[in-house]
Amino acid sequence: MFHTATQKGDILESVKRFWFGYKVCEGCDTLLGEEIPVCPICKAYRFDDSKERIITVAEELIEKYITE
Repeated sequence: MFHTATQKGDILESVKRFWFGYKVCEGCDTLLGEEIPVCPICKAYRFDDSKERIITVAEELIEKYITE
């Protein structure tokens, strides 16, 4: 799927605004919804729910996986 720079910015703004609905898996750095008890990727159950880490990982994932 292709996204424009504006769409990438919109996705990041959404994560920044609603960061409390996410958490980062400590095992594989996957960004997950806060209601998920076990990471579906690596089966870890330790998460970081700090705002700074969520936004940093979101920025990294957007740059890595969303192409223009």
